[in-house]
Amino acid sequence: MKKLLFTQLLQLLLASNLLTITACGMDDTLKNLQNLDTTKNDKNKNRTNSDSNVAKDAPQQDAVTPVIADPEIALVKVTLNITKTRNATGNMCLSVFNKPEGFPTSAEAAIIKRCLPAVAAGQVVELGLEPNARYAVAVFHDENENGTLDTTGGLGIPKEGFGFSSNPPLKIGAPSFDEVAISVGTQEVTAEINLKYLL
Repeated sequence: MKKLLFTQLLQLLLASNLLTITACGMDDTLKNLQNLDTTKNDKNKNRTNSDSNVAKDAPQQDAVTPVIADPEIALVKVTLNITKTRNATGNMCLSVFNKPEGFPTSAEAAIIKRCLPAVAAGQVVELGLEPNARYAVAVFHDENENGTLDTTGGLGIPKEGFGFSSNPPLKIGAPSFDEVAISVGTQEVTAEINLKYLL
């Protein structure tokens, strides 16, 4: 009985976007990216719900992968301002990494992978991330919606727009995790990512 109630409570928390971000593929399109503003009041309200308030017919959720496993840790809102998008064609895809391994090309190493419809000039994306950690964000403008950053030539020059947190200077090859990492403490963070188009 306790296990059933715990499972139902976990489903409610997942439905409120307080604990997880759906781990979708880079080619998944989201019509709207929900804000993950996890205030302490909301978290306390969810924690203090009695067993009688847990709905027995809670809606079933799609399979999700928790960003963090501890419900006692309040996520920090991180706002990404993605700018200099040249058109509203296709999707804007982003990956968030919390360690250097696999950055920026391994989809399996990313803790968050999201694609959403591109907006001309720029757009704002809000995420909930675990505090007191460093994160690197890679973004690309998937204009043809094939789920990958298209390149051309032997040097692999990107044909679509791309950008990274901390906006490192252009060089041959991708920047390192340390070059683009942003620190997230316990306060809200805003980071600007300026897209670059080489072709």
